[in-house]
Amino acid sequence: GDSPDERGERYDAARVIGEAATLISTWEEHTGAPPPRIESVVVDDYQEASAALVRLLSALADRGTQLVLVADPDVAVQTFRGARPQFVGRAEGTGELGGFGAARVVLPTVYRGTPALRRVVDAVVSRAPSAGVVEHRRAAVSAEVGAEALIEERRTGGTMPTLTAVRAESPGGEAAAIAFELRHAHLHGAVPWEQMAVVVRSSGVLRDLQRRLRAFHIPVTRGEAAVVLRDEPAVGLLLDAIEAGRLGLDGTMADRLLRGSVGRLDDVGIRRLRRAVLARKDEFEPDTSIDDALVELLSSREGAASLPEDLGDAAVRVFEVVDAARAALGGADSTPQQVLWAVWEASGLAGRWRTLALGGGPLADRADADLDAVMALFELAENFELRVPGADAGEFVAHVRGESLPSDTLAESGSRKAGVEVLTAAQAAGRQWEIVVVSGLQEGSWPDTRIRDSVLGAGALAEIMLGRHGLSSWAAREQVLADEWRMLSSAVSRAARRLIVTAVEADDLRPSIFFDQLADRADVVRDGRETSARRLDLRGFVAELRARVEEEAGSGSAMEAPDTPGVAAGILGILAGAGVPGAAPSQWAGLAHPSSEGPIYGGDDPVWVSPSKLESVTTCALRWALETAGGRSAGAISQSLGNLIHEIASKLPQGPRAALQEMLEEKFDSLGLPEGWVKETTRARAREMVERLATYMEGVPGRVAPEVLIRQQVGDAVISGFVDRLEWVDGGVRVVDLKTGSTLPSRAEGEQNPQLASYQLAIQAGAGLGEERETSTPTGARLVFVSAGATEPTMRPQPGLDDGGGWARELLDLGVTIMRGTEFAAQVNPGCRTCQLRRSCPAQDAGRRASQ
Repeated sequence: GDSPDERGERYDAARVIGEAATLISTWEEHTGAPPPRIESVVVDDYQEASAALVRLLSALADRGTQLVLVADPDVAVQTFRGARPQFVGRAEGTGELGGFGAARVVLPTVYRGTPALRRVVDAVVSRAPSAGVVEHRRAAVSAEVGAEALIEERRTGGTMPTLTAVRAESPGGEAAAIAFELRHAHLHGAVPWEQMAVVVRSSGVLRDLQRRLRAFHIPVTRGEAAVVLRDEPAVGLLLDAIEAGRLGLDGTMADRLLRGSVGRLDDVGIRRLRRAVLARKDEFEPDTSIDDALVELLSSREGAASLPEDLGDAAVRVFEVVDAARAALGGADSTPQQVLWAVWEASGLAGRWRTLALGGGPLADRADADLDAVMALFELAENFELRVPGADAGEFVAHVRGESLPSDTLAESGSRKAGVEVLTAAQAAGRQWEIVVVSGLQEGSWPDTRIRDSVLGAGALAEIMLGRHGLSSWAAREQVLADEWRMLSSAVSRAARRLIVTAVEADDLRPSIFFDQLADRADVVRDGRETSARRLDLRGFVAELRARVEEEAGSGSAMEAPDTPGVAAGILGILAGAGVPGAAPSQWAGLAHPSSEGPIYGGDDPVWVSPSKLESVTTCALRWALETAGGRSAGAISQSLGNLIHEIASKLPQGPRAALQEMLEEKFDSLGLPEGWVKETTRARAREMVERLATYMEGVPGRVAPEVLIRQQVGDAVISGFVDRLEWVDGGVRVVDLKTGSTLPSRAEGEQNPQLASYQLAIQAGAGLGEERETSTPTGARLVFVSAGATEPTMRPQPGLDDGGGWARELLDLGVTIMRGTEFAAQVNPGCRTCQLRRSCPAQDAGRRASQ
């Protein structure tokens, strides 16, 4: 569950321990004197001892050191790092590694957990094979603990079960159910947040679960280990700005700054920006690329501010941080700290992140982490100047980016709000909380029965030293399963009062045998849907009150006397007076009057029509209206990949193949995908797309113009948009739209494609094309799907239009009529399956009002 750097640090520690053991063993041989004697050594959690540590203890014991080994071999959590709980059973013997001739002392009493909870732990412990000792399993729960549990049960009315099992329908539902259980315990059981914890098997799911719980307003404390500074987004932003001021801004660095916290543009914003720059291509030298033109605009405040609307604001912010770095670097005797401070001040992020950090919620945690990283970077700069006097900012940047081990942060020394800890089983070992949630007991995840070892086979070496090398694959898998039971034993035994276990049961997810074993012993087994729909926070309370008011209003019971409102309405009035969001009727959907009943496009002015939206407005007017108003979610991986393919196609409209693949490899990391299967699968898919794109380009050897702005009035419409490619063939021009999606239309649908037809109409009406803005005759169009096909792309051609436009002109006029209207109808169509607005659509079950 560790990162590569953490694993390296662990392996380095094991190597140092081994070297220490060798040094002690050979001390007299090399120095001629006996080594300094250590009187006694106490080892806690000896069940986590590795062979290297046992060697060190053996070397000490051989020279008279008294050893005190404290262990519970049933709760080992470090076996994947080389821990072998079998050393506990060997301690009493002699003549083999780990045999110290020890005297065993068994503690007879357990002081954690209620008697009922201890029985659950014992049931889990009994499934793990013993490590040579079993007497400790018969320990009894302290009578004092039992009496306290009885008093607590009477105080709470017996409403808090010892073991609860929750089956959720999705990972999101699992997080919602956990949030409900935690908040219910906090509100109705008076359990402090800091006395609750959520335990998962590995760090791979840790951050995602933390994020989900924060979305439900559960106060989650950050317990992550120190991070590598170079990997922190906030640090990378400042280092990029310094490098841009030192070496000059280039296209790649400009892209990162525009996407980061300074520019704050997403993929769609970047593409809008590139198109805005392309529209002004005649202002630059003929051979200037889009990247170079963008860099030229960002080199001055006037150029950056000349970009339209929010794009100009983002560009100005980027210019200011780069200009601040340039000015600081040009100062006499500038130091890394001075340059870093100049960039930080120019970014304006201090106040923004401070406000977010104090505001609460998921954004607060991200801002808090960013501020911690920046503070750590300043501390590192100070220490760097002391260690390397006279070093410049460039050397400091190289130093930070060359670090591969975590740096110290202020996270541990700063004060933290009380909250629920989300941590791995290994991190939770040795601690306790009143309530513990053990999450993610999924088949294939926990237990994870894959046979594991390091690249260099360190685990195999440890097995040789234990005399267990050469086990069959079945026996080796049994050993791994035993380790998984021990890890589960450690997790469930962290609870002092109540245990909750959760798993997801869906199409491709199944609860594991661990969950089933615990669910069989649970006092309560819940369907996650019962709790995930309920929110015990203020937002959920307001929603329940509003639903109750609507019921009362429907029955007439609350509104019979105006002066005596129902209880729910009265409470909502109190909450509205306190400023609670959603409590005031003025904030309820459906009660307020429309802000305007006028048309979107009024008067006699022509309607601006985007060819890519014409199909949407004529297929489902409501979807067009909502998406035009901003009802679109952030782009997924497929959309980002599509933007990248379009960018490559626009820069190299005629290839060649090698140059297209080279640009793909150069630009691929801009997608920001984490290392792993998803990244490699996406890379392979992108390479296939570029191969098909290259094959298509080779078949069009004539004149080609990419990303051409077409703007032409046709009747009451102004057709305006960027066409991906114009190809001069057959005595005219052919419109080409590149597609990276996976949904292929039929040939008939391609012939009637509204987007292609709109561009043909504009060209037919005399739209200027290319750099000279000459006119030409449209000879047809085609959709080119680079995401489908064996070796060549799949194409859907559209013939040229009749004089006057025919069906295409009728479709355009219909679109203009709809856009000029005041009402937009929802129409069920095949596109509903992928529509992101189903929950706002009255034609869909998910979008209908509950009262209807």
